[in-house]
Amino acid sequence: MSKFPPSLFAKIRKAATYPQLPACMILCALVVGVMEASEISSDPTLKVFVDCDRCDFDFLRREIPFVHYVRDRQLAQVHILVTDQRTGSGGREFRLQFIGQGTFAGQDGELRYTSQPDDTEDVERQGLVKTLQLGLMPYIAQTPLASQISIDYKAASAPEAVSQPDDPWNNWIFRIGTAGEFERESQTSEYSLDVDLSAKRITEAWKIETEFELDYDEDTFSGDDDSIEAITNEAELRTHVVRSINPHWSAGAFAATGATTRENIDQQILLMPAIEYSLFRYEHADQKQLTIAYGIGLESVEYTEETIFDKLSERLLSESLLVTLELTQRWGEVELESEFSHYFHDFSKYRIDLGGEVSIRLFKGLEFVAELDVQQIHDQLYLPKGGAPLQEVILRRRELATTFEHEGRIGFRYTFGSIYNNIINTRLEDLEDNLD
Repeated sequence: MSKFPPSLFAKIRKAATYPQLPACMILCALVVGVMEASEISSDPTLKVFVDCDRCDFDFLRREIPFVHYVRDRQLAQVHILVTDQRTGSGGREFRLQFIGQGTFAGQDGELRYTSQPDDTEDVERQGLVKTLQLGLMPYIAQTPLASQISIDYKAASAPEAVSQPDDPWNNWIFRIGTAGEFERESQTSEYSLDVDLSAKRITEAWKIETEFELDYDEDTFSGDDDSIEAITNEAELRTHVVRSINPHWSAGAFAATGATTRENIDQQILLMPAIEYSLFRYEHADQKQLTIAYGIGLESVEYTEETIFDKLSERLLSESLLVTLELTQRWGEVELESEFSHYFHDFSKYRIDLGGEVSIRLFKGLEFVAELDVQQIHDQLYLPKGGAPLQEVILRRRELATTFEHEGRIGFRYTFGSIYNNIINTRLEDLEDNLD
């Protein structure tokens, strides 16, 4: 039953048939634009758009309350683009680009902040906010708010010369991790155990990483007459060494050994030398990179059960070509990847993987988002001749025969209304989240 009064509902339905309706929608959009322009011109407070995936925006608004946070970059006087990448020690380097717009067009700047691997979330966000405050000062100085800003300086107890720190570990970093999980209901139970050990050394010239992973998963479903149990074991030891040749070229080698019940592999040994070319210099990787990587792999495989190709073991030679494009720009983010691989003994045993994620701000308030991954799969040499037990198929604990795998997501997001986004109100947020 309609919530509108009958007469009003009839008028709305009748109006929907009028050819003037699209014009009315355009007129409404123009009115919204005029109202936004009026809001922008009448308020001298600096308007910023913070383009950051890892920022705590509630904390940001509390610590930097002297600017207006607008919902769209085209409404801002300063567009702050924050990108980050993992450092060799396990911390993160944040690059903050301050891009002037409107009255500040051409006034651009850049600052960097590096967090340490043992920094808590609060320490990291405090450092990021401090860097944001520093970057905003050249713009604030040109507004009436400048008279209300004070600058503090904390002098060091004694000046110290900057010197190369003495590192007894010689850039080596070690990590030991383990985690257990469980979930139980009346008829189902899930248990898992993960072990992760790693050692790495990353410098400008070399990247050396070794990691061991062990995953154990057990699922049980108990019915009135029967029960289903599935257990998955996976273990892998892998290492790679990469040498920086110049700002565009790298070369290295990968080695791995492991076993997995999911893919019917009792033991696998892989050795793959590889080379990579980057169209852009590697130091710009947090903003843009286009790379082409090529490798030749030699494998020795022992199978748990005889495969559909009547094999219990085999030696394989393969090659892989991977092309990756990643862009993080003012207008959005793009990540595209294409990979082709095949075995030399039979060129019909190949795999093509095309995937990508796109988030583009088409125009003020309208954002387009899409994810897509398309695979052509013809290289499942490990499939057991006897097939997979029914319980492992139901619980998705075995790889199944397929010639393709497709998944995707596409959508639009349009935001309009007030241009400001400064207010913080966290009341009943946790309960609201639990209702979802």
